[in-house]
Amino acid sequence: MFDDYIKKQNASLNFFKNAVKNLQELNKELKQDNDKWEKKNNEYLRKNK
Repeated sequence: MFDDYIKKQNASLNFFKNAVKNLQELNKELKQDNDKWEKKNNEYLRKNK
């Protein structure tokens, strides 16, 4: 009885761990994209003052 409960809790925990990992990776990618576009925008603004 408790073994099933523990297995279910571990499965749930692993699901959320994977979700957090995926969100962290997505956040990292979005930050990189944002930095790239910010750099391009700043270069454009400097050239077109």
